[in-house]
Amino acid sequence: MNDTKKRKEGSGKPKYTTQQIEDFLAPNIVEYFEEALRNVETKKTIPFISAWGRSVDLTPEVMWEYKKKNETFGNAYKKVKQIQKECLIVGALKGIFNPTAFIFTAKNITDMRDHTKIDHTSGGKPFVLPSEIIKKNGLSQRPKKDRKRSA
Repeated sequence: MNDTKKRKEGSGKPKYTTQQIEDFLAPNIVEYFEEALRNVETKKTIPFISAWGRSVDLTPEVMWEYKKKNETFGNAYKKVKQIQKECLIVGALKGIFNPTAFIFTAKNITDMRDHTKIDHTSGGKPFVLPSEIIKKNGLSQRPKKDRKRSA
């Protein structure tokens, strides 16, 4: 990569200017991931942000810093995370990815999670529905009204 694209700071890590982040990095990362989505069936893989980062000499830590400090790059990062998720889903639905690998990867690189519902009210005991209580005790579901006729 030539020096017009980046400048080195004291740490030796590539450091992009704000203008370079907005004009080069943000559009480049989105383009990289959109291309990956178009080719998920032929390449049989999903794109990784770290792989893109290596292609432009950025460490994950520097990308994280840019994501937090630069709104344009932060928005691009959010967009590519969504594209990454779409690549994963498309590949899984078309049978390209192993189902077990899909579940593992989906949980680890996307916002997808297993959801379990826990009953916090019964203390682990079987939950008895009100209708079952009514039947068990021989009660009527509707109380009878006393109808007294006035004479």
